[in-house]
Amino acid sequence: MLITYTMCADGPKQKEGHIVLRQGQKIIQPAIIKSNFPEQSTYWPRSPAYTITVQAHFLYREFDPLAPTTIIVVPPFGERIEYPIDLSNFP
Repeated sequence: MLITYTMCADGPKQKEGHIVLRQGQKIIQPAIIKSNFPEQSTYWPRSPAYTITVQAHFLYREFDPLAPTTIIVVPPFGERIEYPIDLSNFP
């Protein structure tokens, strides 16, 4: 399963973000995580001047698609963000 998110930054330096899944007490780490190079946003040169796309690849055997799941985004700055999701609605 691929999860992608875009974060914003004011500088062109490469930033590393992280994504995990939580099901109950279990934390599922991605098999692969990739942060793309910052690109100028439509606001450039105003803030936020750059966007960075982060992709996390999760192995289907590592999680239960029927269990209550929370996507946790951990940006390199600021606080983590949690998104409850029902994976059973996805084909």
